[in-house]
Amino acid sequence: MELHTGLKTCFLRHQSSLHNVTLVWTSFCEESVSFLERKIEVQRSALTAQKKTRCGVNITELLLPQLELLKNQLDQEVEFLSSSIAHLKVVQTKYVEAKECLNVLNKSNEGKELLVPLTSSMYVPGKLHDVEHVLIDVGTGYYVEKSADDAKDFFKRKIDFLTKQMEKIQPTLQEKHAMKQAIMEMMNQKIQQLTALGASQVAVAKPEGGRGRGTEAGGAGNEPRARVQSQ
Repeated sequence: MELHTGLKTCFLRHQSSLHNVTLVWTSFCEESVSFLERKIEVQRSALTAQKKTRCGVNITELLLPQLELLKNQLDQEVEFLSSSIAHLKVVQTKYVEAKECLNVLNKSNEGKELLVPLTSSMYVPGKLHDVEHVLIDVGTGYYVEKSADDAKDFFKRKIDFLTKQMEKIQPTLQEKHAMKQAIMEMMNQKIQQLTALGASQVAVAKPEGGRGRGTEAGGAGNEPRARVQSQ
């Protein structure tokens, strides 16, 4: 049975006296990668513009609500960049797995039995008919036939490209983490200053209140003496 276009995963099982050989072939759509690349580029442009705007801002001059707003913006940016790196790592892992699976496509495995998945839990038996060519899903329902060597080069280029993308994002993510940490430290300082200022105002108010009450008490006590002298 020949492999059909659209079947993205195949399992090669060959029983021998020693062990079973299993081939897992993974090929997947690149639409999500292209979409993520565009999204990252848009976000990077926005972050660059925000950075230029913030370069002239001294966080020591900002009020506590302004610092809170700035921190929330950085939280969103850090979350987006972190999720972008995580997604790129997932895609890169799939490319690495697909590249490694090409190693079992050799003449010694030609004609061996395999299980072709129709769903995630249903398979049909088949045989590995062609070990020199593979079909790669390049997105939007298109499949490109490549030789095993060309497929290895294709996956290697994709792995290298994703590595460079993550290396570009990582410094920006570290910078955002540092900015967020600096803002949080400044917020703590301002909160401590406000707490100390409130405590000092309370301490100043207490003696003034005590002197006022003492004067009133003294005045009330002098009135009877004045009446006694007049008598």
